[in-house]
Amino acid sequence: MGPKKAEVVEQKPLIGRVGTNLKIGIVGCPNVGKSTFFNVLTKSAIPAENFPFCTIDPNESRVAVPDGRFDYLCEYHKPASKVPAFLNVVDIAGLVKGAASGQGLGNAFLSHIKACDAIFHVCRAFDDTEVIHVDGEVNPVRDIETISEELRLKDEEYILANCDKLEKTVIRGGDKKGKPEYDCLQKAKAHLIDQKQLIRMVDWSSTDIEILNKHLFITAKPIIYLVNLSEKDYIRKKNKCAMEKIITQGYKALQLQYFFTAGADEVKCWTVPKGVKAPQAAGRIHTDFEKGFIMAEVMKFEDFKEEGSEPACKAAGKYRQQGRNYTVEDGDIIFFKFNAGAGLKDAKKK
Repeated sequence: MGPKKAEVVEQKPLIGRVGTNLKIGIVGCPNVGKSTFFNVLTKSAIPAENFPFCTIDPNESRVAVPDGRFDYLCEYHKPASKVPAFLNVVDIAGLVKGAASGQGLGNAFLSHIKACDAIFHVCRAFDDTEVIHVDGEVNPVRDIETISEELRLKDEEYILANCDKLEKTVIRGGDKKGKPEYDCLQKAKAHLIDQKQLIRMVDWSSTDIEILNKHLFITAKPIIYLVNLSEKDYIRKKNKCAMEKIITQGYKALQLQYFFTAGADEVKCWTVPKGVKAPQAAGRIHTDFEKGFIMAEVMKFEDFKEEGSEPACKAAGKYRQQGRNYTVEDGDIIFFKFNAGAGLKDAKKK
């Protein structure tokens, strides 16, 4: 008998908006420390006062993603220009019970969340008589349930409206093209409304994910929960500063990664979605790189560090030439080769 064929694992598309300029929103009840966290994270100085809805319009900033690999490459090459990866962060107004039906800042708040691609959910676990809580007492479990339910209710409102529209065209109007979308939304409706499940908690098929990504449900967004402790409790639990880990995990939650270009002129992180192929990664540098793509010459960072130089990687057989089907991995050091005239030829054809 011949060797068994390896099982092919289906590579499902990622749930969420695909792109490189993605944002993570800071969400929570009023007065849990969202704006203070935003200020510390991004080294900003937006108001963080002791009253509900101190933040009304969202504040946006960006923070460099810490990475020892980037630091090593900068130390090695001592380049004239250093460009790290960045995480885009949005501070959003506090949410209260009933927001889905207009309480507090209601729909404006929820539209700001919908514009983000992932969520930092800040939960308050500290007692302070001078910092009021909208519900009177501090209860982080209740607060998490409140916000989770408000987000679910907003998606419920959205899906009911869209199911009604599709029912008119697909069921009554006989639109066969719209049937897959109608079936998918009916399935999502059953999970979201009947079973009270959040979209991200369900195991969807590739076809379903492609349809769901057209709608960008709030409850499909990945969430990182952050517990805001008192300084006394933080020290007592022997916690170390978690800011770098928070930034890194926020970046990963957006399903992003980066490859490096490195030399004496510049060391730069190029942000790409996970699963991107080499030509599309090349296109992040310049569109002509994608149009005229020939190959990607790739070193793994770990190999570069272990061998000590590019020539040593080549000598050890760890400098590889990859074609257009190569899937870029996080931390790859890449040199692209491309046909410089490809873009010009395409332009002449138009």
